[in-house]
Amino acid sequence: MAKFLRDTPLGQLIRLVSQGHLLQYPEDGNGLEILNNKRSQPVNPAAEPPATAEADPEVLAKKGTNVEDLVIVDWYSPTDPENPRNFSTTKKLWSSFVIFLYTFVVYCTSSITTPSYPYIAPQHGLGETAVSLILALYVLGYALGPLLFAPLSEIPWIGRNIPYWASFLPFLAFSIALTQVQDLNFATICVLRFFQGYFGSPILATGAASYDDLFDEFESPYGYMLWLGAMYAGPAVGPLLSGYAVVRDFRWPYWEVAIMAGGLFPLVLLLPETSADYILLQRAKRMRNLTRKPEYRAPSEIKRLNIAKVFTDAMIKPTEIAIKDPAIAFVTVYGGIVYATYYSYFEAFPLVYHDRYGFSAGGIGLIFLSAIIGGGICAVIYALYLQLYFTPRARAEVKRVASAAAAANDVSHPQSDATGPQRLHINAAIPQERWLIPSIPFSVLCPAGLFLFAWTATATAHDANGTAHPTFHWIVPTIGIALFSGGSYVVFQCTIIYISLSYRKYFASLSATYDMSRGSMAAGVVMGSRAVFVSWGVDKGVSVLAGVSAAGVLGMLFLWKYGAVLRSRSTFAER
Repeated sequence: MAKFLRDTPLGQLIRLVSQGHLLQYPEDGNGLEILNNKRSQPVNPAAEPPATAEADPEVLAKKGTNVEDLVIVDWYSPTDPENPRNFSTTKKLWSSFVIFLYTFVVYCTSSITTPSYPYIAPQHGLGETAVSLILALYVLGYALGPLLFAPLSEIPWIGRNIPYWASFLPFLAFSIALTQVQDLNFATICVLRFFQGYFGSPILATGAASYDDLFDEFESPYGYMLWLGAMYAGPAVGPLLSGYAVVRDFRWPYWEVAIMAGGLFPLVLLLPETSADYILLQRAKRMRNLTRKPEYRAPSEIKRLNIAKVFTDAMIKPTEIAIKDPAIAFVTVYGGIVYATYYSYFEAFPLVYHDRYGFSAGGIGLIFLSAIIGGGICAVIYALYLQLYFTPRARAEVKRVASAAAAANDVSHPQSDATGPQRLHINAAIPQERWLIPSIPFSVLCPAGLFLFAWTATATAHDANGTAHPTFHWIVPTIGIALFSGGSYVVFQCTIIYISLSYRKYFASLSATYDMSRGSMAAGVVMGSRAVFVSWGVDKGVSVLAGVSAAGVLGMLFLWKYGAVLRSRSTFAER
C-alpha cells in the first residue's frame, strides 16, 4: 500500500509534510544496494535531442560535473516497478479507472445543464438560442484549456499529475459556485461555465497520453477505447441524470455536478504519476541527496529545457503542421466536424422527440443512451478485431523485423528508451495506415446514420381525419443516432492511434490542437444549429451534416491509400 500511495499526489503531500520520513523510496534508505556506483554509458552526442531541448554541458560544468562523468539515472532493470509500463495490473486498472471517471465527469458536465434551459430562459428573459451559451461557452472553455495544460504536462519537473489536481481545484470551486444559479445573473453564469470548462480540460487533451504512458503500442488502443468511451458517454448521460430531477428543481443539474466533482477529487489525489521523465527526475534528486554527488542526472537534466519553446511548440507547431501536413489537416477538420455533429443532437433532439413524439425532458435523456449503445457495440467489434486478427499478426511481424534488424546489427532501430518498451520496429513492420483500415467501413456508418435520422424523424403521415402524425416509430431515427455514434467512435479511435504513431514527437501538442478543433466547432454548432434546424427543417439541416460526413469517408480512403506518400514528404511525421 505504501508503494502505491507514495506515487500519488496525496502520497507526495505526506512525504513533504514528513520531510521524507514516511512513504520512503529505495533511494531514501541507507546503504542503497541498487546503486552500486553504476555509471551509464557515455552520453551519445549523436543522439537526436527532443525538439524542445538541447545538450548543455556548460551548465553541468558550472555545477562541477563533466558530461563524461555523468551517471545517468535510468530504470534499474527492464522490469523496474517504478516504470509506469511495469505497474502491477491492479495499479494500471486503478489509474485507467480514475482517468476514465475524470474524463466522464468533465464531459458529462457539458450537457447535464441542458434540461434546465426552459426554466432559466424565462427567468432572464432569454431566447432559446441565447440560453445555449451555457453549453457553448463550457465547450469553448475545454477547447482552449489544453493549449496551456498540455505543454505543462510535458515538462519533466511538472509531470501529468500536477496539472490534473491543480486544475481540478478551480473546476470544483466553479461547480460549487454554479449551484447558486438562481441568484446569479446570466452573464455571471456564462463566465463561470467558461472557466469551469477551461479548468476541467487537462484530462481531455492528455488523457490519451496518460494511457500511452501506461501501455505499449498494442495495449494502448484499449486505453484509448476507455477514454473515448468517457468522451461519448459523458455528454449522453448528462441529460439523463438531470432530465427528471430538473422538473422538481432546475438547480439540481448544477448540484449534481458539484456532487460528482466533490466525490472525484479524492480519487484524483490517489492517481499515480505516469510521466516517466518526472519519475526519473525525482529519482535522480533522491540519489543526489543520498550520495551527495552531483553526477547523478535524469535524462531530462542533461539537456537544456527551454520552457518558452515548449509553449511555442505547443501553440504554434501544431498549426504549422496542420498547414504543411495534409494528413493532420484532414484529421483535425474531419474530427472537428464529426464531434460538432454529435453536439448538434442537443439542439435537434428537442425539436424531434419533444415537439413531434411528445417526449419529456427525462425521455429525451433516455434517447441519448442510443449513442452509448451504438458506441458500445462498435467498440466490442473493434476490440475483437484487434484481439483476434490485427494484434497477433502485428506482433508476429514486429518480432520478425526486430529479429532481422538484430541479425543485421541494425543500430537504427533502438531496442528501448527511458520510457520502457519503445515503439521499436513497429512503424517499419506495420505501416501506420494499416491502423486506419477499420475506420473505413465504420466511417460509412456516420452519413448512413445521419440520413436515416434526418428523413425518418421528420416524415409525416395523415390519418383518415387529416391529423398529422409521425410516419415512423421513434425507434427508427434513434437507430440512426446509434449508427452515427458507433461509426464515429471507431473513426476517432483509429485517428488517435494514427497520430500517436506518425507524429509521436508532437503527440501532446497535436492532441491539444485536436481537442481545440473539436471543441471550437462543437461550440459553434451549439449556437447556430437550432436556427438552421428551425429555418430549414431537421431533415435538410442534418442532411447537410450527413453530406459533409460522406465526404469524410472519401478522405479516410485517401489517407489510407496515400498516407505513406504524404508522410514521406512531411518534415514532421515519423517514417
